[in-house]
Amino acid sequence: MTIELRAVAEDDLPFLGRLTDDPDGAGVHQWYGWHDPHRHRRRWEENGLLGADGGVLLVVRGSERAGFVSWSKAIITRAGHCWEIGLILAPEFRGRGYGRRRNSSWCGICSTIRRCTASRPEPRSPTWPNSGR
Repeated sequence: MTIELRAVAEDDLPFLGRLTDDPDGAGVHQWYGWHDPHRHRRRWEENGLLGADGGVLLVVRGSERAGFVSWSKAIITRAGHCWEIGLILAPEFRGRGYGRRRNSSWCGICSTIRRCTASRPEPRSPTWPNSGR
């Protein structure tokens, strides 16, 4: 079954919260602390999480929610900008190559424009506070 992107529906909002506001859903590399639990709903009501300077699309495999892709415009100089693109997969979809394949296809698109960089956080030290280990 293939992975696809689709617009976020209202009933997807709790899933987005799980991947951003729950330490277990976010994982040790994407847990940045507690956020406003209503921010996704407000943005969804405002513009469906799709705007001129950024947005969010759901990653799905059939009817299963696998994660989400987000992007935002980053101003780098007074005359230029770049796009930051991120992908977060639900824990049950991690380690299966979905992120690697998706990032490869993005880099193919990005490289025709300028350049594309991808990074993966290094594992935190076992002594790091809140590392989940």
